[in-house]
Amino acid sequence: MTDERETNPSVAGNGPGEVPVERDSHLTALLSRWDEPQVPPGLDARVLAAYRDEVQRVPLWKQLLTFKVPIPLPVAVAALVLLLISATIALRQGLDPVPDVPQVAGSGKDTQTARGLDAPVVTQTSLAGFEPVNDVNVLVVAEAPTRR
Repeated sequence: MTDERETNPSVAGNGPGEVPVERDSHLTALLSRWDEPQVPPGLDARVLAAYRDEVQRVPLWKQLLTFKVPIPLPVAVAALVLLLISATIALRQGLDPVPDVPQVAGSGKDTQTARGLDAPVVTQTSLAGFEPVNDVNVLVVAEAPTRR
């Protein structure tokens, strides 16, 4: 069994089961007479130089600052939730400081101290019978260093 392309050169097909296509004799003759033009010397260098002029190389420091790492969405969400939880815990610990040094107020003779209470105290007050003081003496005491 012989291939039809071998016996009849005017018929060309791409593979078994495909419809053969007749060759154009005029086109075949034209292609056999045609000589492709020679590549001018230095064309590769000129194309490469033009490409480098168009596409500027990004400096290494800028590449490092704009480096992208693809992270799957579930991993990014889990990291964000963990960051929010740890920030909330850190802020709550920072907002509830334990008073180490009592505050001192009063004149030089009789000193009164006030310490922070464990539970908040709610008092009912009334300004009935209030009289402002005539003489105010304030003593400022340097704060002792806090221990942590």
